[in-house]
Parts: sequence; structure tokens; C-alpha cells
Amino acid sequence: MATSMLRTCTELLLKCQVTATPTCQVLSMSASTQANRLAYGAKWRLSKGAAINGSSYGVLTDLPDYTFLDGRPTPLSARQKRRRVERMELAKRVVSLVKEMEFGKANHRNRKQQEQERREHILQNKLKPKAI
Repeated sequence: MATSMLRTCTELLLKCQVTATPTCQVLSMSASTQANRLAYGAKWRLSKGAAINGSSYGVLTDLPDYTFLDGRPTPLSARQKRRRVERMELAKRVVSLVKEMEFGKANHRNRKQQEQERREHILQNKLKPKAI
């Protein structure tokens, strides 16, 4: 789920507009044009669900550079700490959005049920013809 979200975010970033600095002119590039301008291997990495560049995440960036022989944990680098904080914030946001979705679905289901009960109540309380 996180890789698909990251892939979606990456695709959205590719569709953004680029501002040219010297003339302050706004240029818009289509996704196909930007895909052709990606760095070597970036298209392949995107098609496999990886980051655009090889140093965004993965084994080489997430694991420590060295280990102690006596088994002590290695301290995290500043970038590793920053990435962990960013991932925690992203995870909290995903959890809150999922809770909102579940609440909305339950609310919609309850409203439909109440509307159906109201209709049934109206039909039951309708005046009935006299028997002759």
C-alpha cells in the first residue's frame, strides 16, 4: 500500500508544472514528455514500484552503514532520523484517512437504513380502505 501511494505521489510530482528561472516563464510538460526526460533507469524503477532515484529508500539507505561486533545498535544518521519521522507522519495520516473513510461508510450505511425504516413506517401507517 505504501509503495502504491509513493508511486502515485511520484506520478503526481511528475505532472507538476515547472518554472523556468531566467525568464520566470511557466512551462507545462505532459507526463509522457517528463517520462522521456527521467534519469537513466528511473522509468524502470517507477515501473517496478521503486523510487525515481536509487537513494530515496531501500536497503542501502535504510540500514546502517556499519555494525558493532559486540552487537550494540548503531546510531541513526540525521537523514535516517528524518526519514523515520516523515514515515511516521505519513503512517499517521494514512491511519486517520482510513478512519475517516470507515466513518463515512458507516454514516452512509446508517442514513440509508434510517431512510428505509422511515419509508416502511410511512407505508405501515397509511390509511387502509374500509372493508365492505
